Amino acid sequence: MALPPTAHATWSGSGASAFSGAAPSAVAAPARWLLLVGDSKTAPNTTHPEFGSDQGWQPLLIASLAAALGGPYQYYNVGLGSQSVGSYLATISTRMASALDTGTTPGATVAAPGTTMPPAGTGPAAVLLNLGVNDSLLTAITPFPAFPAGSTDAAGWQANYLAIVDYVRTRWASSPIYCMRWWSRLATAGHDTTEAGWIDTAITLRPNCFLGPDERVVLKGSDNGATNTYDGIHMGTAGHLAVAAAWKAVLWP
Repeated sequence: MALPPTAHATWSGSGASAFSGAAPSAVAAPARWLLLVGDSKTAPNTTHPEFGSDQGWQPLLIASLAAALGGPYQYYNVGLGSQSVGSYLATISTRMASALDTGTTPGATVAAPGTTMPPAGTGPAAVLLNLGVNDSLLTAITPFPAFPAGSTDAAGWQANYLAIVDYVRTRWASSPIYCMRWWSRLATAGHDTTEAGWIDTAITLRPNCFLGPDERVVLKGSDNGATNTYDGIHMGTAGHLAVAAAWKAVLWP
């Protein structure tokens, strides 16, 4: 599925995603926006000010989409660090009430935390979802919040994951949701592949859900994440560039 050239339009197609519909002559923001859902790999921080006024891959992605599609694109970031799938679900109504961070292009002014989300009728062009790594880091990093049941079993984890998808779809039913497969050098051995399989299954159970990039390729690379992460989990400078490029390739091949 590719993003619409000028506006969020009617979704059609199966397997690979596609937008159809005539584009209006003018598009007012925030009709062309992305919703970013995730943990610290998504949440705003100030680690890489060289990329803009928040962090790296988000404004880089927006800038590349704007250049490819013409005109402005925007994102609303509701990511929150140190969250498992279950703990994010437990606070999802708060997360979805207002954006922790919004932005357009690198160097642009970023709206203050608490920016009200667009109304239900103004759906994002796409939802980018990246959760799951913290379900595999319960003993690798401390302290962590208490995680609800379901973090480490397939049925419970998928139920929590699909509940997040359903919450988003209740508000923006026609917006496609792209699910990233995570990677971390510090995770329980093999759990990244296990959860990737759970995500593969989960997207078959809901309409308009698709696979996003795979961090086992994008971040791990050929050197076990030495180039693209600074701690085996989070993106460094090269990692932000790689993740932005990977999302761009999925959203606008």
